[in-house]
Amino acid sequence: MSTRRRRIRRQTVHLGPSPREKFVAATGAFGVVAFTAFAVWALRPGGFHPAGLSGGIANRQAKATLLIVGTFALLAWAIWYFWNRAREGRAAARPVAASAIGSILVIAVAAGFVWPDGLLYHYDPPEPFVETPEEIPLPQQTTPTTPPPTTVAPTTVAPTTVAATTTSTEG
Repeated sequence: MSTRRRRIRRQTVHLGPSPREKFVAATGAFGVVAFTAFAVWALRPGGFHPAGLSGGIANRQAKATLLIVGTFALLAWAIWYFWNRAREGRAAARPVAASAIGSILVIAVAAGFVWPDGLLYHYDPPEPFVETPEEIPLPQQTTPTTPPPTTVAPTTVAPTTVAATTTSTEG
């Protein structure tokens, strides 16, 4: 048997991706789908509406969207930074990574409370729709209406007697 055959027989067969590689691929796919769904929801266009009830959250609440996107960017950077640390230092970096992520979230919530002029835009309630009298059609009267009879209190008149005068003409 030649040396070449022995080397081929001793090679290990690749059985597929490791569980870690599968986890990274699944997490990445989920992240792409979640981000796409969020972006479609948040960035949907909307026309002008007096109450601001048209369009996505980025259209209606621009400052809140800025805070959310900035927080996600900082979280992604922190996760990437601690994920790419040296393999032997990963176990020691886990508590630091957890505290960094927690700190980013606490700072984001605090920034939401102290944002100048408020984080959310509060729209004025829409004016109630009231039809003007010109727009209200008058009902058609099919039966004539007569005014109700007025009752007059009866008055008592004292009887008077008048002597009858008769004139006779003969003649």
